[in-house]
Amino acid sequence: MNILLYGRSATHRGTGPDTYSNYLISALAGKCTLGEYAQGVPQETDWDLVHVLDMKHVTRGFLKETTLPVVMDVHDTYWLEKVAYPCQDRWVRIWLNRRRRRQYPRILARASRIVVHSRYVSRTLREYLPIGQKDRVVYVPYAMTVSEPSPDRPIKNTSRILFAGRDLFRKGFPTFVDAFSLLLKRMPKVELSVVGQEYYHSLRWARRRCQGLPVTFLGGLNPTDLHKEILRSDVVVLPSYTEAFGIILIEAQALGIPVIGTRVGGIPETMAENDTGLLVPPYDPGALADAMEKLLKDPNRRRMMGEQGREWIKKKYSHALMAESLLEVYESVAKDG
Repeated sequence: MNILLYGRSATHRGTGPDTYSNYLISALAGKCTLGEYAQGVPQETDWDLVHVLDMKHVTRGFLKETTLPVVMDVHDTYWLEKVAYPCQDRWVRIWLNRRRRRQYPRILARASRIVVHSRYVSRTLREYLPIGQKDRVVYVPYAMTVSEPSPDRPIKNTSRILFAGRDLFRKGFPTFVDAFSLLLKRMPKVELSVVGQEYYHSLRWARRRCQGLPVTFLGGLNPTDLHKEILRSDVVVLPSYTEAFGIILIEAQALGIPVIGTRVGGIPETMAENDTGLLVPPYDPGALADAMEKLLKDPNRRRMMGEQGREWIKKKYSHALMAESLLEVYESVAKDG
């Protein structure tokens, strides 16, 4: 089949949905012909369908112009949720969500299939969509490349925690800072690295909040540098208040690093609890500090969780599973005509 990809370019930094597009191309290599939409609608006789890689970034003008069947990715449902977590820009978020709830249904109505990558997003969308569109939602497992086990790292005097992802408020950074402060009272030799191309106002708040703490803000990183930072870490933490999936958690497990996440949204799907990572309640700095202390003080458990994490990712998030699922979606759309 000939598939036109909409929403990928050479300027993508390779995080979040951009990481997904990279893995999709890798998974489908040799199984179908892929092209990238640039500008204007190409000769449509050359393509069987168009795959929109992120519903948020497609224009309604393109959807009106193209006569091709459309497969559309939806990576989150934050626009359907209440902004219940603490943040300085709460009213802006509420306004954006109201606007998106008006815009996105018209975009989704154009999709022959709606591809999601977590059971949580699938359930949320199915509850929201009208009856005629519910059956268009299809779960496609994410794909992740699993690294070879790293050689034993030298024993360090300082433990290292990694927090990665954009939107510090939604991802639970206020609770994380409180938990990190508690942890430092028990384990003074711990450092925190924060990765992500953060919004200016929330980064400014975070820097003020972390004054005097051993915290380094690294900004946005490309995939190679991000993986280096993960491998330098003892544990990767994602304490979100709401989360559609949590790509950073499966990236960490694929690299053999144990993870800690909150029991919200799609995060529980990303790990085998107690085998590859730990889950804690959201908004609970005490529980998060306990979980971090537990793993940082037990290198043997971290090593075992890292090994199990690589094996778990191989089974759950293989390129073969993604390719098989996507090809089934494409073929079903083609049969519908």
